[in-house]
Amino acid sequence: MTDPIEIMKQLYASNYRGPIGPRLQEVALAEQQGMDVASTPQEKIDGLNVGPPRNLKIPGAESIIGANAGPIDIATVDQESGLVRSEIPNVQPGELVETGPGVDVLEFPKFKNGGSVHDRVKAYMDKRRRG
Repeated sequence: MTDPIEIMKQLYASNYRGPIGPRLQEVALAEQQGMDVASTPQEKIDGLNVGPPRNLKIPGAESIIGANAGPIDIATVDQESGLVRSEIPNVQPGELVETGPGVDVLEFPKFKNGGSVHDRVKAYMDKRRRG
């Protein structure tokens, strides 16, 4: 589990001045679901361009630019209901996708062995229902 003190240090280092509790809850929930959370403004900008390939949740993202590392699948999840609003497969590097307000964006790197955004979203929602 990620150390809450480290999360707070990262948030303050990025000049984040909002409430810490919701950010800690997002990180804990994402870890249960096998996802990283972009908690700081810089992490939201970097997305999957920085760090190893992984599933990433970007809270409140209104648009996404495809990762330089390769195609990604994305899904938008309504922040109020927790329901999937849309699935957008095969977003190419540099492609701009407007996701709109009131959603969290889930980014899934494409894998050489295949898999679809539907499979990943289904797994995400199954974990959420169980967790």
